[in-house]
Amino acid sequence: MDTIRDSIETEADKSIRKAKLFGMSENCLNQRSMRLKFLTLTQVWAYIGEIVFNMLVLIGSVKMSDRVIREMMGL
Repeated sequence: MDTIRDSIETEADKSIRKAKLFGMSENCLNQRSMRLKFLTLTQVWAYIGEIVFNMLVLIGSVKMSDRVIREMMGL
């Protein structure tokens, strides 16, 4: 577990060093990391919304099929 964390930290350090080599400031790096955080958060909310929508569609189709079966059986 520690080796994974260490490798992630070293990758992050490498990317920061590369960005500094190309002249990116700390402010620019902070803005980029904030954009990535918001992008991730947006993806999470989109996934949750998709799951809720799919559940509503499933519930609606089950209720509709129940109604159709009741009408066919004459109940």
